[in-house]
Amino acid sequence: MGSVAGALLRLNGRMGLRGWQWLFLVEAAPAVLLSSVLWLALPDGPESAAWLTSEEREAVAVACGDRDSADTSSLWDGLRNVRVWLLALMFLCAMAAYYGLVFSLPQVLRQLTGWDAGRVGFLIALMGVAGAVAMITVAIFSDRTKKRLLFTLPGIALMAAMVLVAGLHLSGWGAALALLGVLVVFYAIQGPLQALMSEVMEGKAKAVAIATVNMFAIFGGFVGPYWMGWMRERAGGYGPGIAALGGVYVLAFAFLCGFGAVQRRSI
Repeated sequence: MGSVAGALLRLNGRMGLRGWQWLFLVEAAPAVLLSSVLWLALPDGPESAAWLTSEEREAVAVACGDRDSADTSSLWDGLRNVRVWLLALMFLCAMAAYYGLVFSLPQVLRQLTGWDAGRVGFLIALMGVAGAVAMITVAIFSDRTKKRLLFTLPGIALMAAMVLVAGLHLSGWGAALALLGVLVVFYAIQGPLQALMSEVMEGKAKAVAIATVNMFAIFGGFVGPYWMGWMRERAGGYGPGIAALGGVYVLAFAFLCGFGAVQRRSI
């Protein structure tokens, strides 16, 4: 979508809409349309899954019943566990820092590189491709070793360093490459990060744990861009806001270290 964004921004003024409005409308349309399809077509359970045979429906129902009967956890267990809250706070900080950066990144890169919106969009898209390769590669090694923190803590530390350096010296291609590197590292660590979320609890408590962590992550996605806009208005530029996001990544690193410490004591 990064490569399409530049073309959409050039529609500025068409049908009375600004470029960013075209961007929001067109890029949101597939998700909105697909959500309607899923709402109508996705079955509520295996018993109404048309692509399964009757034997398969029965086997899935029995397997789910056995799992539910063996689950002795409580929904409240997911809220009483300190690991869930440490992970939630880590996601809050990590997503606030990421979305605070990524929503401002096209404009920042235009200033740093002197390129137009179209070329910057292709550059961001290229980082998305590199991030996809990194994501799959890191996920494979993470699954082989089962050491999720080994693949997440260094990544968050690296993002903190790159954002801090870029924010404090926001000029030229050096800062641009550092900020683009944040995108690749962020994508790379998503596999083990999501695995941590799903492995922290079991049974019913897992559902509450995942929902809690996601709620904090979504809130971070709101706070980060708001912070960047507020800082840009007061500082007259992006540098101080970006540097501050490096501090937010440091907080994410600290919360994840705390999670790891509690995790080791609980084993």
